[in-house]
Amino acid sequence: MNFMGMGLLELGVIFVVALLVLGPARSLDMAKTTGRLFRELRRSVAEMNSAIDLDRPNARDQVPPPEPTLAPPTPLADEESSERNSG
Repeated sequence: MNFMGMGLLELGVIFVVALLVLGPARSLDMAKTTGRLFRELRRSVAEMNSAIDLDRPNARDQVPPPEPTLAPPTPLADEESSERNSG
């Protein structure tokens, strides 16, 4: 794993030093704040992507819909006329 040119070992050392400098209570607050920041960032990016998708026409929208087929005539017209003639 490579994050901004630093490996996993270097990131671990940075986190341990931050824990020692800030202390456990303040480190937890910083972690919560960072989590909120990432959650808000992720939500904003998702909203932006959905807005972009709404503006961009889809390929399936460009395909014309299939033409409707005509249904065969129903036998109801024949039955009604025969009932009128017999009644």
